[in-house]
Amino acid sequence: MNENSLKVHMRIAAWRKQIDLLSAKKKKVRPASSKKDRYKVSRVKIKSLIRSFQIKKFHLTIDTGEMPVNAVLYPAFYFLGKYNNKSIEMNFMNQNDIVLEVKNNFARMIRAYYFS
Repeated sequence: MNENSLKVHMRIAAWRKQIDLLSAKKKKVRPASSKKDRYKVSRVKIKSLIRSFQIKKFHLTIDTGEMPVNAVLYPAFYFLGKYNNKSIEMNFMNQNDIVLEVKNNFARMIRAYYFS
């Protein structure tokens, strides 16, 4: 910290950066891109691609580490598991696990992309 500047030094592995928080920010001038007709994917297509994935296995076991909080959340997790037909559990044994198996194939992705 100097009289007219407040500098932050960041270092992550081999990357280093120094930022002055009180200086006037400089705007970067970007050159105009020559490709204005870039191919863009719509949100509907992205949503249909995400829906093409299938969840084969899902198992969630949570322990918050506090007995009263676990006791309050236990019924909610029980009914949430029954509602979704998935294995969602709250335990009191200091165990946190998640198992997620997702499956997709190229044909489903193509069908979702072109027919959405």
